[in-house]
Amino acid sequence: MNAALSSDNPYHGQHIQQFCEYADAVADGAAEEVKRNIPPLVRDEVQKQMSSRKIEIEVDKQSVKKAQKAIDDLLLPLKRFFK
Repeated sequence: MNAALSSDNPYHGQHIQQFCEYADAVADGAAEEVKRNIPPLVRDEVQKQMSSRKIEIEVDKQSVKKAQKAIDDLLLPLKRFFK
């Protein structure tokens, strides 16, 4: 930033400051638009998924292993009893 401000143009620093303010304003406007649009998009997607009779579930391998171990631990006394 210091290199940019050390230009021979006396207005260079001012132009950089104005550009930064402009970029911030555009970003703030975009953020507001996103905040405004997300709730209806989420609501529509939830309604779409709820009305669908098809459900997709993803489970990672570590979670499956934990679940299998918990089930095995619960059933271990029964397995011993019926042997």
